[in-house]
Amino acid sequence: MAHKYGPHHESVTAFLDEVRATPKEAWRPLMEGDTTVQERPAAVKATVGAMSAAVRGAVDKAGRDAFASIGLTNDDLDRRPRTNARDRVATAAIALAMGDKLAPEHREVLLRVFVDAGFTSVSGS
Repeated sequence: MAHKYGPHHESVTAFLDEVRATPKEAWRPLMEGDTTVQERPAAVKATVGAMSAAVRGAVDKAGRDAFASIGLTNDDLDRRPRTNARDRVATAAIALAMGDKLAPEHREVLLRVFVDAGFTSVSGS
């Protein structure tokens, strides 16, 4: 039976577990260190249509739910919109779910902020 997160569900699950375990105070520096603003639109666009809508929807929802479980506010992120951080979690989870269906350069853009922050679940991805 196929997993709702697709064949790379273990990578997705490990990442989401790490998101949930990351303390609130770690998120501000994590978002301040994001250097992918210019590259992100093309990388996000590359994720569209490469997996079933059911898998994409499940992974996207799981990413957003994992982020919501932290309970961050815009003030926690130094007035940066928390939706930016939430979207980065969701798109990173989607990149992990896609595996090698996503070009390495797009995968690197979507995971970089988490690699730079020391997330072990994405360090070899």
